[in-house]
Amino acid sequence: TPQDAVNVSKEIGIPVVVRPVAENTTQLRLVWKEKDIENQFRLCQAETRATFDADLTGGVTTPAVYIEKFIPAARQVAVLVSSDRNGTLTIRDDQDISIQKQGKNLIAESPSTGLKPQERQSIAQWADAVVKALNFTGVATVEFLIDNSGNVYFCRFRHQLPEFHILTELRYGIDIVQEQLRLLTGLEPGRSFLSRPLFDYAIGCQIYAENPDADFEPSPGTITELHLPSGPGVRVDSYLTPGTEIFPFYDLGLGIVSAWASDRASGIRRLHRTLSETIINGIFTNTRFLLNLIDSQSFKSGKVTADTFSEWGQQNLT
Repeated sequence: TPQDAVNVSKEIGIPVVVRPVAENTTQLRLVWKEKDIENQFRLCQAETRATFDADLTGGVTTPAVYIEKFIPAARQVAVLVSSDRNGTLTIRDDQDISIQKQGKNLIAESPSTGLKPQERQSIAQWADAVVKALNFTGVATVEFLIDNSGNVYFCRFRHQLPEFHILTELRYGIDIVQEQLRLLTGLEPGRSFLSRPLFDYAIGCQIYAENPDADFEPSPGTITELHLPSGPGVRVDSYLTPGTEIFPFYDLGLGIVSAWASDRASGIRRLHRTLSETIINGIFTNTRFLLNLIDSQSFKSGKVTADTFSEWGQQNLT
């Protein structure tokens, strides 16, 4: 109820975030003042009703919402874990997914940059505990927020295969989709991957059909010229071919470009070369923006947070 929202907000401390329980929504509201909580709570419910039918809101006309503590300048870390039917963990890999735009991950790094040993140990233990408590079989991610004081907060559990599972595959030399099928069909896992990976670092970025110079407006159209890079330490996951038509009705993600290396600096240089060689003509893409971002001192220093995109993007669009 609205009064519950006010009481909870007082308990956990303002500012707070109000968002729907229903997944795949963007009606997230940041509330800075107690007097605004009830109004934002009702608006969040109204937007959810307008977006989803009764089946997706639990058959009720007043959809439930989450009231969450707002954590400024936080890093977002996802721990990819897999578990067989006996509860035995076979994969665990943490990734930094702090750089996002409208809820979509732009860049991911494995392992997460800047995690202190005790932070990495804590999130690994908590991710394991979540998977075991749910008696989960398969591959999932457990996400955490870490503030600038090193406090760790549980964010969410996702049972979908994350798009940047690619980075774990590159570092450990495995096929996670194949491993997932083995686990779900009751077969023994291929082998345990909790030991040292083959490569110490991997980085990937999402290319979107959008124009950064026009406030990232969508850029549908037809691919007239295409060159996707290749070479040692490089992987491109994309469906594009010359003549592919990009429609405005669907997700505008064009693919993920990834690189892996023995250290972070080498991996970033390799990704920079890879993006520089990427040619996608006929539409606008965010490729140049990504190049500028990974070239920035804030990114190279490893001090990125969930606010990095909004802060950096407003100043470095060209």
